[in-house]
Amino acid sequence: TFVDSDDFLDSQTFPKLMAILRVHTEYDILEYPAVIAYGSQHQHRLALGKKEYSDMKQYWIEGQAYAHAYAWNKVYRRELFSGIRFPEGKAFEDVFALPLVLERAQTVATTSQGTYYYCYNDKGITATAGSKELSDLLEAHKVYIETYTNKDDWHTREFATYFTHVLN
Repeated sequence: TFVDSDDFLDSQTFPKLMAILRVHTEYDILEYPAVIAYGSQHQHRLALGKKEYSDMKQYWIEGQAYAHAYAWNKVYRRELFSGIRFPEGKAFEDVFALPLVLERAQTVATTSQGTYYYCYNDKGITATAGSKELSDLLEAHKVYIETYTNKDDWHTREFATYFTHVLN
């Protein structure tokens, strides 16, 4: 898992997640809720229900993983990252790396258990992103669309929601 240096987790998060993973040894990734922009007026909760995905495109598009493609708030099977590195010099590097990790995953699950607190930082990349950083983010989504989707996908309501998210 990953925890940014200025963030924290509820003290019961890992015990709850480990209990789930002991029962579901088939899970390659377990994603859990987060409080986004904790400590700011924009604070909101990323609520996740209990769901399992064996189709990674379904997880990305229908599960809207693209909207929370953070490295943090997930527990990963270590082997998924073998040979995968976050790209240097790119902002929003999580969005570049997660699809590569998903290529190797067989089962992703989400849970309502646990809480990651992503603390608001008015000097952080999320708050100060300019044209270069937003261009990196757009590039990451463009790579996903070109690599993992086809034109049949583009005509679905779920893909339209994804595309609108990327443009906004």
